[in-house]
Amino acid sequence: MQVNLVAEGFRFMILGMSSVFLFLMLMVLVLKIQAKIFERFASMPDVLPPPSKPNQTSINNNELVAVIGAAINQYKKNTRR
Repeated sequence: MQVNLVAEGFRFMILGMSSVFLFLMLMVLVLKIQAKIFERFASMPDVLPPPSKPNQTSINNNELVAVIGAAINQYKKNTRR
């Protein structure tokens, strides 16, 4: 009776391991097919906008910095009590 239980245990082990192996092989196959399908969509060229030119306002930042500094100083003067 003891030998019969060991043999049955080995059969269940082989059955379980083979089912896991088949599932993993099926999953690898599905992922490879999915990768080939997505490669078709990924190979489409991306449309990029042309590079923008710098604004004239960004060239003259010194005046803007001075105005912001003056506004901060005025705010500090008005909020001190």
